[in-house]
Amino acid sequence: MKKTKMVFCKMLCLLSFMVVLEGCQDNRNNVRNDKPESEETNKASIWDNMSYNTYVNPRFGYSIDYPSEMKETHVPDNDDGRVFEYNGLTITVSGMYNATDSDVKSMFEMSHKSSDTYTVVRNNWFVCSGVNNKGNIYYQKTILKNDTWYTVFLEYPKSMKEELDNVVDRVTNSFRFFQGLL
Repeated sequence: MKKTKMVFCKMLCLLSFMVVLEGCQDNRNNVRNDKPESEETNKASIWDNMSYNTYVNPRFGYSIDYPSEMKETHVPDNDDGRVFEYNGLTITVSGMYNATDSDVKSMFEMSHKSSDTYTVVRNNWFVCSGVNNKGNIYYQKTILKNDTWYTVFLEYPKSMKEELDNVVDRVTNSFRFFQGLL
């Protein structure tokens, strides 16, 4: 009975995270891009020269860098993270207590999709990446630290892969952890 409750809780946590991501993706699809064509051809220089801000989440005790032009588009009621968007790129970052006592392998199995073309699983983190049914690249890095899950999820058009490779590296490798304040 206890194991059944644990599996149910894991599935509920993952489902909640996926619902938030799907809602953010739906909102992003309703945004028009009214930029002139000349700005579109200059994307690489925009991303290459962009400065970064740091988002700090005191509830879960983490921070992460994101490009300074990105705007917050979603603030969850439980203050577990943020969604940032700019010019086709969406970054979702969140924290979640490991209430179900999941390990990295089981969380990876719940997150892994048939569309994944790249996966890595280590002792305290995993990465899943691929192309979704909308033709967008997605990249998820999830870390288990101090019995808390930290996830960053990026999504962007395949056509932007080369210009965003450095941004993806910078963002996903910028997690910093500290003692939560709440």
